[in-house]
Amino acid sequence: MDGALGDLEAVGELAAGDAALGLEKQQRGEEAVGLHGSVIFPFLRTFLFSRRIYDSRCHIWNFMLRSIAGAGFPSKGELAMELKDFFLEQLEQEAAASRKVVERVPEGRNDWKPHERSMPLGHLAALVATMPGWLILMVERDELNLDDPESEKFRTKPMGSREELLKALDASVSGAKKVLEATTEDHLMKPWRFSAGGHLISDKPRYVMLSESLFSHLAHHRGQLTVYLRLNEASVPAIYGPSADEQF
Repeated sequence: MDGALGDLEAVGELAAGDAALGLEKQQRGEEAVGLHGSVIFPFLRTFLFSRRIYDSRCHIWNFMLRSIAGAGFPSKGELAMELKDFFLEQLEQEAAASRKVVERVPEGRNDWKPHERSMPLGHLAALVATMPGWLILMVERDELNLDDPESEKFRTKPMGSREELLKALDASVSGAKKVLEATTEDHLMKPWRFSAGGHLISDKPRYVMLSESLFSHLAHHRGQLTVYLRLNEASVPAIYGPSADEQF
């Protein structure tokens, strides 16, 4: 473990130093040498794709991407993208990631859970498969109140097979895409409310709620589902970086 931490610290210092140097050179108008440089990038690549230490590889990959983004991400004036186009692109990326996880869900284990207070596997898998469809609700309606009997139709229900899960995922993504394509920037700026137990839980602009309550929430539960895969001896796919079973 000490060796792993040493490797992590060493590579992190190299990467951080190189990113800072690249920024400094950009400010002076010189040619920037970022993480793609001839010395550091091959070293990082060798380290990342070695199978010695998965945890270190995963975190350094994330650090590397953040460093590259920090050194070369365009300013607000250089990049203009409508919110709905941003969400459409994110929907496509997250749908692909969710499919990689859902298609590995073991069948016949819907009731399995790692702890008595944990969510059952069948419910969690169905949640990940159908969450993109929440976008339809959040664009077409101004509020979700779980105290309203009508909200029952939005509650997640386990499915009987992997095929059903994948069909549900495809349907939710397709529906979400159509709704996004038809909406407007002004509509995405309007407030959206979520209530439960007689209390207002959140009341924020619709685009904020899409980011927080849909996409970030989906990433959370999909990550949770990958742990369930591991504990059921199923392979874990590479999503935002390599997994112990699959290279990125």
